[in-house]
Amino acid sequence: MKKPSGLRLEGIDGLSDEKRVRVLGVIDKVRELGISENVSLPQLAVIGDQSSGKSLLLEGMTGLSFPIASDLCTRFVTQIVLRRTSPGEQGAAECMGIPGPSTKDLENLERRFSDDILKIELSGPQHHHLSVVDVPGMFHNSTKYQTDEDRAIIRSLIDRAVMDARNKLANQEVSADSVEKLTHGWFAVKNRSTQEIKDGVRIEGRHMSLLYSHIRGEFPDVLKEIQKLALDTQRELEVLGPSRQTSSEQRRFLTRIANTYQQGAANALSRKYDPELDVDSPLKLRMNVHELGDKFAEAMARKGHAKIFRTVKGVLDPEYSRPGGNNDNTYRHSRGAELPGTVHPVVLESMFCHQSSPWRDIASIYIQRFLATVHEFNCKILAGTISDNDMREQLQAKLSQAEAEFRGSAIAQLSTVLNDERGGILQTVNHYFADTLSSVRQDRILARLRAMGIQDGATFNMNAVLKGVHLSNEDQAVNDIHDILKAYYKVTMKRFTDNIVLQVTERYILGPGGHVKTLSSDLIGELQDNELRELAGENFATSTARTELALRCEHLQKALDLAEEVIF
Repeated sequence: MKKPSGLRLEGIDGLSDEKRVRVLGVIDKVRELGISENVSLPQLAVIGDQSSGKSLLLEGMTGLSFPIASDLCTRFVTQIVLRRTSPGEQGAAECMGIPGPSTKDLENLERRFSDDILKIELSGPQHHHLSVVDVPGMFHNSTKYQTDEDRAIIRSLIDRAVMDARNKLANQEVSADSVEKLTHGWFAVKNRSTQEIKDGVRIEGRHMSLLYSHIRGEFPDVLKEIQKLALDTQRELEVLGPSRQTSSEQRRFLTRIANTYQQGAANALSRKYDPELDVDSPLKLRMNVHELGDKFAEAMARKGHAKIFRTVKGVLDPEYSRPGGNNDNTYRHSRGAELPGTVHPVVLESMFCHQSSPWRDIASIYIQRFLATVHEFNCKILAGTISDNDMREQLQAKLSQAEAEFRGSAIAQLSTVLNDERGGILQTVNHYFADTLSSVRQDRILARLRAMGIQDGATFNMNAVLKGVHLSNEDQAVNDIHDILKAYYKVTMKRFTDNIVLQVTERYILGPGGHVKTLSSDLIGELQDNELRELAGENFATSTARTELALRCEHLQKALDLAEEVIF
C-alpha cells in the first residue's frame, strides 16, 4: 500500500528545524490538556460559508481525504494531528496509543475515548508537526434539511473548536478589514492559475511561516495567561477547602476551623493585633472591651447614686453632681424604734439599698453592650476563617445556642453580685472606709470651728467652742448617717464595679470556656455524625466544583511545565 504523502512542506526553509518542531509539539500537547477552553492558544483558522472549499483546502494541505462533493457538507468536527516521529513500529504505536511490539502488560493498557470530535493522528517520518480542525461551515438560510437548530449546533462547535476562549462568539465574525486593520493579517484562498502552477507558487510556505511567527509572537502572553489562570484556579480551590464528604473529613475540617478561631481569639485577648487592622476594628477585642469597662466605671461614678452627697460645709458634693435630690430627709423617712441621736443598722441598709438602686440598670446595659461587642468579634473572625457563607451561617446558628447559655449565666452572676452588695448586711474590711469616715468627722468639726472664727494659734472661749461644735441629737444622727453612707458607698461602688468586670465579663464571657471561646475542638469532638453533616457537609455542586478545579489545576500545571520549556 502506498504511504500517504503527508503535508507537502518539504520546500519550506527551516520547517524541519528542531526548535520549530518542539514548539509546535508543545502547542499540541497544551491543547490536548483542554485548557484552550480558558486560554487562547495560537492558531490559524480557515473560514468560509458552507461549501466554500474549506475541507478541500485542508485536504490539499494535509494529504488526507475529506468527504468533498457538491451535495455534501461537513456534519461534525474533525481534528487532524500530524506529528514528526522517528521511523519504527514502536514509535507509531506509542503515538496512536495502541499496543506495540514491546508491549508486555496488555491488561493494564490505558483505554482512550473520544467525545463529539473525530480525531485522526498521523505519525511518521514523512509528516510535519501540525494540528488541523475541520468544522462545519455556517449557512444563513434555513431549509427543510438545515434548520435553525442545526445552525445553533454549528455555532457551538465553532465556539468550542476555533473561537478565542476569552471572547464571545458574537464578537468574532469574519472581518472585512475595511474599517479596523487586523493585527495578525489574513488572506484569501483561490485556485492557482496555470502560470502560478508552473512558477511553483504554493500556500504551504506562507501558511507555516505565518503559523510559526504567530506562535512566537503570542507565546509569551500565553505563558502569562496560563500562570495567571493557574494561580486563580488554585485560589478558587483553596476557598472551597478540603473535601468534606465523610464524617471524619468533616470533623477534621471543623477542628481546623476551631483551632484557627481559638488562636485568633487568644491573640485578640492578649492584644496581639494585626497591624493592618483599622483603628476601631471589631477584631481588636481587648481594646474594645477595655473601653467598655472605662465607660461602665464612668457611668457608675456619675449615675450610680440615687441621691447627691454633700460636703462637710453642707453644699452639694461636685463629685456626685447629677440631677436628683439629696439625703437631707432620708433619715427622717427611714426612722424606726432606735433611740434619739442613734443610728439603727437597718436604716443604713435601707438607705444604701435606695442609694445604689441605679446599679442594676447601669450594669445590665454594660453587659449587653459587652455581649454585643463579643458577638461582633465572633462574626468578624468567623467571616475571615470560613469562606462558605452557608457553612458559616450554620455554625453561627449552632454557636448561638451556647451563646444564649453564657448570656443567661452572665445575667445570673450579675444578680448574685448585686444581691451580695445590696441584699444583706453592710460590711467591709477595707481600711479606706474607716479612714474616710474618721477624716470626714474631723473635717466637720474643723468646719464648724472656722465658721465661729476660730483659727490656728488664736485664743478662744472653751464654753463657746463646746456650744459651737455641739449638735442636736437628730442633726448628729443625720450627719453620721450621711458620712457613714458616703464612705461606705465609695468603697462598695468601686468593689461592685470591679466585681462586675472580673466575675461577670471576664469569667463568664472572656474566660476559659466562656462566650468568646465557645468554638473549640472539644465542642467539635462532641458533635454527632448528623450534626457534622449539617454543619460541614458539602453539597453536590461544591463537590463537583472541587473536582473540576483540581483537574484544571493539574492540567494547568502540566501546561505550565510544557510552556516553560519553550525558548524562542
